[in-house]
Amino acid sequence: MNATGLPFPPNTVVRSSVVLSLAAWLGLWTVAAAYGFGALEVTSGTRTPESQAAAMLAKDPGTLRGLYARDDIIDELLAAPRTVSSWAAIIGRHAAAGDYLSDHQKGDAIDVIPPADRSALIRAAARVMVEAIDEGNHIHLEGLPGPVALAVPAILGAGAILAVVRRG
Repeated sequence: MNATGLPFPPNTVVRSSVVLSLAAWLGLWTVAAAYGFGALEVTSGTRTPESQAAAMLAKDPGTLRGLYARDDIIDELLAAPRTVSSWAAIIGRHAAAGDYLSDHQKGDAIDVIPPADRSALIRAAARVMVEAIDEGNHIHLEGLPGPVALAVPAILGAGAILAVVRRG
């Protein structure tokens, strides 16, 4: 269970440092179900400016432009001191204006480590209309919770999600 008291899907480990928004939690359930509740480890969820800065500083600076769409913000970060506080201030300022480097900042992305068959998780995510990007050491899932998850309450009623959670 997480801090809100909502359980995680079966066979899913969520690292203790990970924070999940409701959208990310619901998306995790949706993708996990499509994946047949195979083993997953969630390594990252919703990020503050500080946690986004720390995640970016851990990467090779030469790869940042390929990973993030906002080259203007990347240029600003690369010109600043390589510290969490410096980068977090820049990231936070842009986020306050609605300019995000990552869907993690908006609370609708997670990173997962699947077992050996990575392609099975990518196919499962595609079946529920969640974008899955293989980033090497993990698979980044974005666009959570995904249109399929959002349709469940509309189709089956709001109690449907609670029924899925109670069975988990």
